[in-house]
Amino acid sequence: MLLAIECIGLLTILDREVFGSYGKVFLNILRRERAKEDEHDLKEKIIALKSTVDGLTVHGVTGPETQELFECVTQEYLTVENRFLRQVAIEGVCKMLFSTKLCEDQAPDQTESILSMLIIQLFDKKYNWQNSLVRSTLTIFFSNFVLFSKQRCYLMLNATTNVIYSILRAKY
Repeated sequence: MLLAIECIGLLTILDREVFGSYGKVFLNILRRERAKEDEHDLKEKIIALKSTVDGLTVHGVTGPETQELFECVTQEYLTVENRFLRQVAIEGVCKMLFSTKLCEDQAPDQTESILSMLIIQLFDKKYNWQNSLVRSTLTIFFSNFVLFSKQRCYLMLNATTNVIYSILRAKY
């Protein structure tokens, strides 16, 4: 099953229509809940997550199916409890935001929200503090993301401001 998912993932990179139709398969794998997740289930989710990120990076958000995939990766998987899935999701979202198809075609508020979540992940002591790979990925991402355009500088500034405001409004 793992090899089949990986092959489908490679096929979806080649063709936008194939990505749109098989996006439902990836979404089902990513949203599948099991009482007890085993190593095989974790590997399936990692492959589906990587294939989704690659397809979105190459083709962008092409319709409602791929929009749902984009939201699943950027909203659900950035805060998932499993450290491995979270690490793959963070790396994938950073990769997707370097894509001009995804970063500049999305609403600025949505991109700012994703950037805010990534900033919070950088300082998350529970999941990412000991994970040097996540911390170095995010550090390199933030320092290079703003180099692409003036618009990305404004997006990063607004995201940082949103994080600071949310910290100030938080109850201790």
